[in-house]
Amino acid sequence: GTQGVIELSLPLDTMGKLVASAPTDWQPRLISAFGDNVYALDRKQRNIMRFDVTDPTSSPSAWIKDKEGINFDELSSLVVDGDVWVGTTQGTVLRFSRGEQIGFKLEQAVSL
Repeated sequence: GTQGVIELSLPLDTMGKLVASAPTDWQPRLISAFGDNVYALDRKQRNIMRFDVTDPTSSPSAWIKDKEGINFDELSSLVVDGDVWVGTTQGTVLRFSRGEQIGFKLEQAVSL
C-alpha cells in the first residue's frame, strides 16, 4: 500500500499491521517475499525496493544496481527464491542476483 508493507492475516476482516514504512511518494506495483525481506517494484523510483520486515524502522533500499536496458513499464511479474525473477509483457524473463542482472534465456531453461 501507499504506507508501506502491511502484514495481513486471514480472514481479511481487520486492518493489518505495518511492518515496513514506504519511501516518500512511492508507487508499488508488484511484490514478493523471501526470508526476512520483501521486494516491491516501485514504479516511481524505477527500481525494486528491498524491505527488511524484521526491522520496521529501517529504510528500504533500492535493490537493482544497474538499471540500463530494463524497461520498467513492461515488467509484469515478480518472484523471489534467493534470486529475483521478473517477467515482462513481451514474454521474457529477467534474472537478478544480489542486485545485478544475470544473463538468462528462457529457451535454455525449459525444453520445448
